[in-house]
Amino acid sequence: KKKVVEEEPVAKAKTTPKMKVVKEEPVAKATKAMTTKDAEEEGDDAEAMLAELQEKLPGALKEHYYNDATKTWDLQGMRDDLEPLQKKSSAAATKSTNKEKGSPTPEEVLAQLLEISPRSTKEDYWDAKSKTWDMQGLQDDLALASNPEKLFEELLALSPDVLKEDYFDGKSWDDDGLRSDLEVSRGEPSSNTEEEEMLEELMSISKGVTKGSYFNDKNGKWDTSGLEEDLERARKRAEEPKKEAKPKASKDQLKAEAMFAELCSLEKHQKKDYFDDENQEWDVDGLKEDLTLARAKASNKGGKKGGKDKGAEKFAELQKLQPANEEDYFDSGEWDMEGLEEDLKIAREGSFLKDPERMMTLLKGLASRTSREDYYDKAAKKWDMAGLQEDLQLVMGDKQLAVK
Repeated sequence: KKKVVEEEPVAKAKTTPKMKVVKEEPVAKATKAMTTKDAEEEGDDAEAMLAELQEKLPGALKEHYYNDATKTWDLQGMRDDLEPLQKKSSAAATKSTNKEKGSPTPEEVLAQLLEISPRSTKEDYWDAKSKTWDMQGLQDDLALASNPEKLFEELLALSPDVLKEDYFDGKSWDDDGLRSDLEVSRGEPSSNTEEEEMLEELMSISKGVTKGSYFNDKNGKWDTSGLEEDLERARKRAEEPKKEAKPKASKDQLKAEAMFAELCSLEKHQKKDYFDDENQEWDVDGLKEDLTLARAKASNKGGKKGGKDKGAEKFAELQKLQPANEEDYFDSGEWDMEGLEEDLKIAREGSFLKDPERMMTLLKGLASRTSREDYYDKAAKKWDMAGLQEDLQLVMGDKQLAVK
């Protein structure tokens, strides 16, 4: 009987799966119910996000984020579009709150920092991607920059050999020098754009200027005051009207001026009659001819100066026959009558036209580029007399050659 009684519970235990089937039904219903509820909540969230998105971005539409075929929302896309708009609104709200409370805005703090430390930049504290400010960093750097003592302590920790008196004279701090040296000690690139621009301008105005005259490579410091002073002086010099340098007078010009002065002492003449102001040239031939005539007239008036009168007349005649320089016959107030008469005789007889050496000398005097080889054949030892005479005639122009 005990065995029969003990088997009954075992048989009952085999029927337990029926219990499991009964329990599964409410679980399935509960899961289905939760799924429906989650979908409803998700739809509510999506609708709320869409409403906020449309408020901040009027162009946003439901069809941009909701798939009517699958009845699903692009929640991630909505969040991505909504996030930057929320941050912008939050920043604006914070700025407005700070303004109401009297707290400075990041722009105001940066402006204060730039007044003290011009080398600071907006990019050091502004993240363009997230459109946010590093307000704490801004405030910390402003506090540090406002206290030169702290800056010097930092510099001293980096460069123990620096002295306080190099930056503090007992009354005020050399803020620029302190910050510049601190940047060098930190290993930061020093941005001396103003000094570089001033040096570039100075080098364009004054020759021989070098960077080494104003910049110390060892300590990385500029002699800003010296650079500014030199640049100011260079600017003033550049603004002054440039005085045109007078060209140095040649020997021929000096002789012409001396002849004109002598001519004016004998007769009244105007410089414009002999001097071309545009080309800065003298009419030497005309000046010599008129001076010879003026001397002749002056000699006629002198009575006792008959020798000078004859010399002037003979020289004037010689000039009509061939080119001649007065300096070759007139010296120290006296005419070389013997030489003058001899050359006049040769010119009258035209004997120089038979002397190729004399003609060559005369031609070369009138046309310096003329070469002896142009008229003389060394191999045949013969002169081209016709060519020499023809060229001499052309060079002399309207002067008449007396040919016997």
